[in-house]
Amino acid sequence: MVTEVSAARLQRSLLMLACCCLLQNHLHVFAQESGITTTDAVIHLRDLTSRKEVDIKSRQEAFRTVVQGGVFNLLPLLQQIDKLLVSATPVVDKMGDDTASVQIQWLKSAGDEILTNALRQGIKFSVDDPASVAGTVVGFMLDSNRSADARKIAQEWCELIQPDSTRQLLKGRFSDPCFSELATELALEEASHLEKEGKVTQATELLLDAWNSNTNPEAIQTLAKRLGEYGHPQKTHQKLGMITQWSVLGPFPQDGSMGLSSRQQPIESPSLGQKYPVGDRGEISWQNAFQKDGENFLDIKKTCGDVDDSVAWLHAVIEVPREAIPADQKTLPATILAGADDTIEVWLNEKKVIDASWFFQRPRLDKHRAFVELLPGTNELILRVCEAKKPPGPPAGGPQRWQVGLRVVGRDGKPLSFPLPQAR
Repeated sequence: MVTEVSAARLQRSLLMLACCCLLQNHLHVFAQESGITTTDAVIHLRDLTSRKEVDIKSRQEAFRTVVQGGVFNLLPLLQQIDKLLVSATPVVDKMGDDTASVQIQWLKSAGDEILTNALRQGIKFSVDDPASVAGTVVGFMLDSNRSADARKIAQEWCELIQPDSTRQLLKGRFSDPCFSELATELALEEASHLEKEGKVTQATELLLDAWNSNTNPEAIQTLAKRLGEYGHPQKTHQKLGMITQWSVLGPFPQDGSMGLSSRQQPIESPSLGQKYPVGDRGEISWQNAFQKDGENFLDIKKTCGDVDDSVAWLHAVIEVPREAIPADQKTLPATILAGADDTIEVWLNEKKVIDASWFFQRPRLDKHRAFVELLPGTNELILRVCEAKKPPGPPAGGPQRWQVGLRVVGRDGKPLSFPLPQAR
């Protein structure tokens, strides 16, 4: 039986919800009657924030117009953020600010405020209805053709709309590069629960499914470890397309001869049997170096010694079977992904494809990327990796490293159909 008090509360709640809906509708109609569509308002804000001569007051007015448009502006905001992220080389101003990053921050802040206001007003959303405002944000998040960063902003907004909703929505998306890591985390959690219930076979099948569909290096390494614990060991290097067998020449001093000059041997045509004089160090020659399965980087110091302010050259050959190349193509599209400590340059078939020789860094897998075309038959890879001079005093951020990790995969991030130079 409904009491008078509960009936009154229900009536007030319905009245508040109706007012909120009327307010959103009024703002939407106002924008249309004034000649400004939701998309126009968002584009106006995007354009104003790209021009340094525009004063902050004008930017704030454009920002308020977008916010007043309410939740109808969420999808246009995401679309414009996506366009900025996939646009050509970003413009950098005199202060070093990336103009696109500034624009994206304004657009994202507008979306954040729209959602904060809507939730404060008590507006209810449903992520299950594709035609609803929330449904369009979900659809954007799940669209693999959109840029990863824009999709992650959509994910953040979905979580504001309905907390924990994306955990269910992204479950099993192992092949989605944007969310494969999160999908893997969810699978590992579920596998742990299944294991506690004694359902080890089901847990193993779930993780094997995640393994087979995954292209994320960190997720693959984690899955390999867990599957090994379940008695199903996996080879991560083959799955990742990682080259783990190299010929290494070094160390050379960074004195402009073998160190900083890219015009000298061994760049043009390395002779693996040749010896090279290196001042007081005598003669050095090419040595074989191997990277263990499960390791992301080759430790150059194991081959060249614990030295600094030095250069090492690495050489590997990729043999591409003709049948691996589509019949209507002359070359095989591929992606080279590399990371090193400190600087790295990469040549493929005598053409420089990666140049990160201008800054020092800690090793991070896949930090540098190059889209390349592999030829049928022999393809030569040459790497030049420099170890910076150690600063005086104890090393900052841990011990000094001299490492490199390089992967070659298809444009889809999946392993190639033929073997790469890998340690046995």
